[in-house]
Amino acid sequence: MGICSSDFVVWPRLRPSGGLDTAMGPCEGKGSDEQSLLREMLDTLQAGDILVGDAFYATSFLLCELIHGGVDGLFEQYGARRRSTDFSAGESLGVRDHLIVLTKPEKKPDWMSQYEYDQAPATLKVRELHAGGKVMVTTFLCPKDTPKPVLKALYRQRWNIELDLRNIKTTLGMEQLRCKTPEMVCKELWVYLLAYNLIRLLMAQAALLADQIPRQLSFKHTVQIWLAWQQHAGGRTRWGRHQRPAGLDRRATGGPTIRAHRTTRAEAAPEALSPADQAETSCER
Repeated sequence: MGICSSDFVVWPRLRPSGGLDTAMGPCEGKGSDEQSLLREMLDTLQAGDILVGDAFYATSFLLCELIHGGVDGLFEQYGARRRSTDFSAGESLGVRDHLIVLTKPEKKPDWMSQYEYDQAPATLKVRELHAGGKVMVTTFLCPKDTPKPVLKALYRQRWNIELDLRNIKTTLGMEQLRCKTPEMVCKELWVYLLAYNLIRLLMAQAALLADQIPRQLSFKHTVQIWLAWQQHAGGRTRWGRHQRPAGLDRRATGGPTIRAHRTTRAEAAPEALSPADQAETSCER
């Protein structure tokens, strides 16, 4: 019996938390790389959004597309460019912080049409900076509007995406899919993402009632409370008002209200900083 396998890219929102979009493709061959999958989702972005990603995404063509759509980006610089970064070149903005001009590659990528290649600008001005032990590239060019500490704090929030993916795969049990055909595997993935978004919505409602930040609530704890409520959903007559499990409070809708439960320090998101408050999306494999 064959085994269905695929790659997929998903970008959850940082604020508010929750899955925004995903793209799936084959594990090998054309269309299997992260850049190809990401390009399938670019039309989801809106002007004013901020895309935060790792070193797989810091290409000149992607940066051009983001700027053209009014979207800002912040990425770790990819390996070859990071090793050759020279902060003495370009327009200095401070210590290990400068503006550089990227030149369009002479060779057209295989995935790009000739028309798209011809429409891409010949040069592109971006900002390189060193912060938090990383060399980063961004479309935020003004150091007064977006100083290094703000960009460092914004990029640090990308760690929340690692936690989100862990919650989807491990907490929700998506590490091993049960369906056998590509069509059903695709549906199964979307069901998991739907469940993830519904739980995040429940957490956002609880955070609003408790005057907390949703990221400060525990995803796993919320799932445990929800499952506990589901197991006892048919036993309303057995529970008195003061006999219900801790953390549950039935409302007229018949569902539980999740009381605020802070995560550990390792799981809590960093304090919001501008423009981190504007950070809408982050992409990660």
